[in-house]
Amino acid sequence: MKKFFLLPLNLKNKTEFLIEKTKEVSSQNNFIYITSNFCKVQDFKLKFYKFFKNFSLPLTFTLKSLAIKIIDEKSNKRIISDIEKYLILLEIMKKEKDQFFYPEEWFAKIISNFIKELKISLGNNFEISEIGKIVTNYPWKFERSKINIEKSLYIFEIYQEHLNKNNLIDMEDIYSESSKLLKKNEYNNIIFENILEIPVYQRSFVSSLIKNSENTFIFYLNPNFFSPDTQELIIKDTLNFLNTIENWEKEEVSGNTYNTELKCFNFPTAEEEIKGIKNLIEEELKKNENITFNDFIITCPDILRYRNHIKRIFSRFDIPVEIIPGYSLIKEPSIVSLFEFLKFEETYDWTSLMNILTAPYFIKFNRETTKKFSEYTREKYENIGFFKDDFYKFNDDNINKIKKCIQVIKNGKRKLDDWKNIVKKIIEETGWSPSEVEVKIEFEKILEKLRGNYYLTKESFINLISKILEMVDVEEGKGMGIRISGIIESLGIEKKVCFVCGTTEKNFPNALKIEEFFIPEKLKKEIGLEYFEKRIARDRGDFYRIKNEHEKVIFTYPSKVEEEQQMKSILIFNIDDTQAAERQYIYIKPKELFDVKFDIEKFKNKFMKNGVLEINVTDLEIFLQCPYKFYLKKVEEIEPYKIPEVEEAPDIWGNIIHESFKNTFENEKDIPIKEDKIKDYREKFEYYIIQSINKYLKDNKISRMLGDIFKLRYPEIINKFEEVIKRHIGNSFIGFEEKIETKSGKFKLKGKVDIIEKTNKNHIFIIDIKTGTSINFSYTKHDFFNNHNIQVPLYVWMYSKQNNKKFEDVKGIIWNFSFLEDKKNIEKIFDFTKSTGKYDYRYLDEIEDYLNQISEKIIKGENSFIPENECIYFCEYKEMCIYGK
Repeated sequence: MKKFFLLPLNLKNKTEFLIEKTKEVSSQNNFIYITSNFCKVQDFKLKFYKFFKNFSLPLTFTLKSLAIKIIDEKSNKRIISDIEKYLILLEIMKKEKDQFFYPEEWFAKIISNFIKELKISLGNNFEISEIGKIVTNYPWKFERSKINIEKSLYIFEIYQEHLNKNNLIDMEDIYSESSKLLKKNEYNNIIFENILEIPVYQRSFVSSLIKNSENTFIFYLNPNFFSPDTQELIIKDTLNFLNTIENWEKEEVSGNTYNTELKCFNFPTAEEEIKGIKNLIEEELKKNENITFNDFIITCPDILRYRNHIKRIFSRFDIPVEIIPGYSLIKEPSIVSLFEFLKFEETYDWTSLMNILTAPYFIKFNRETTKKFSEYTREKYENIGFFKDDFYKFNDDNINKIKKCIQVIKNGKRKLDDWKNIVKKIIEETGWSPSEVEVKIEFEKILEKLRGNYYLTKESFINLISKILEMVDVEEGKGMGIRISGIIESLGIEKKVCFVCGTTEKNFPNALKIEEFFIPEKLKKEIGLEYFEKRIARDRGDFYRIKNEHEKVIFTYPSKVEEEQQMKSILIFNIDDTQAAERQYIYIKPKELFDVKFDIEKFKNKFMKNGVLEINVTDLEIFLQCPYKFYLKKVEEIEPYKIPEVEEAPDIWGNIIHESFKNTFENEKDIPIKEDKIKDYREKFEYYIIQSINKYLKDNKISRMLGDIFKLRYPEIINKFEEVIKRHIGNSFIGFEEKIETKSGKFKLKGKVDIIEKTNKNHIFIIDIKTGTSINFSYTKHDFFNNHNIQVPLYVWMYSKQNNKKFEDVKGIIWNFSFLEDKKNIEKIFDFTKSTGKYDYRYLDEIEDYLNQISEKIIKGENSFIPENECIYFCEYKEMCIYGK
């Protein structure tokens, strides 16, 4: 019996229908099930067990796995992998010593794809020389494109001779080879499901299977449910081929069908897209009590880009997933970390170094040593940068292991075998051990396949490995739960809800993503190769299947990926975007990325003595502006993770200016500033500035680069110094970095004033030196009580209280000693007893009550450290804050 069933695309339970029909042959021997991919094999097995509990499972194959099985059992030829094929082509190219327009490692991959496409499209029924004639006679616009194809065909001939000579076949030859080995009735009863297209190179094998069987059932999809281009270019071609094999008994099936609900959602980024899918899953679970995680499927046109986003975000919400492929060598983090070694010695970049040291895959690195190194270097090299010389100063065990690895790498050309041994040496020295044992096994297999006497630069070797990793064909899934896979692996699997994520114009359709030569479409058709319209028709066929094989299909896409704008896929343009609903429920609770436990007793032990709040002004300012930051920084003493890099370093610059100012006037204390000594003051200040910069350089507290920046910019500081000193002629400095303290009621306030100055009228100036460039301080009444800009007003208030001075006799001053040329804003004077227009500065007499109220609230435990305001963009603790997340 040779029977052909035509099923509607949206028929419910297609596989169950198939199993029902196979009752006629299920009790017979040699019944085999053949399908498109291993995901569909798994799906069939699960459904068969539910349907036939007392029957043994039939043999199940993909066409590829069956062909390989037959060759392994019956042929003396050895199948080579895509990796071995690539290495053979690369070695041929190296031996030919021909001049190529592109890097050989890249060009070999293109030739490999070209050979694959020729064999898939034409099978074994072509002569390379005949294709060469067509290429030569074609009216090329660009000579280089023609030369590329001619060189490739020449290498193809040598490659094919190599295979024949060494009794080898590549993956594209397995079908023609296995068709020769099939015997009559070897597979007597065959069922085909979920195969829409049979390319030319598989046809001899399919034909042999059908002709040599007694019973063949083909469950095919009705062409009428597809778009005209898919019908014409894909389905019609396949049906014509099948009709040449047998005179089929055909049955057009009808039955219960899906009326699929279609939706589309847009999100700002890929990360937000996955979080959005999580929310939509949550919504479906909330609406339908009978739905489970097993009723969802997620299809990704670009699975390699999305798999890590999904794995990371879904694991945080404890959503179980099965990702197919379970791992991807080209994007595998452990392999990326391994190859950081090859690139590190080019830059000695601190971030790259820490990526190596903190990677969990190098088990011979001491974690405690890494922690100490990280803390020390972040503190030591903050603002000044970490460079090659700094790296070689360290001699702990971890750094010494990295030095050994760098020593064997070195730049220059080496043989491929030598590069392989270098990678092995790094693995041995570091104890490289990926979290997935399959990754280690696969990567070690790849290393063993690397053989060649030709020379490669380090860059060429990295390119070669990258191209090889792209070829590793991983089918296995990882985990249990919602299945996440590429398009091919999801076709024919029916679910209640299917999400199709990343449906941008670049990903869906993906006909343009193949790495290939430039060949005009007209020439492709003449040769018989795949052409653009046919690829689009194939993608459109997949799209029609996706949107009809489930109860609900939800398409999602991001507006931006890696800072690049994305457009909605043309295939879903007619599906309007739906506004994502605001979440009104909590169902799936996330794991906290950073969960701080507030310890009130710890806070009291640090800041309360005998029932009195004791705090300094700068700490109080942090507390009032952000109690959460205050708790992390001052109570728990948590240091945020900072990368040591060269920055403006206002803190270091401030220290240099403060020290130089103090040294300039330490012997002039209480002595009025004289006009005829301005030049002396300037020269002295400049001397101490230069001396301080040189000392910081000598003590390795700043980098040479930062030292050069300081030396370029200090003349502007000297000019500002002279300007402010001229404005204060006749006054005298009476204190530098003076400690002041005030106690009242339930609080004790401490502070340290940069400079205290007395005027010739016995008034006091409290001077605060600022060296940054980004913040314009305001000390109005509003900004003091609402924005908590409190430092200078509190110093004025505290000094007045401590020294029994009237408020009108003490003023605040800010000196702006940034390197910017800005004479207008060098000095700002604040009189906290006056009001100027709409700005009110009259509030010093309200401060004591205000501080007592704050202290009382803290003492009673009424304060909260939970952040209430939006996270400030430049806050160093924003990654630990709910608003920062």
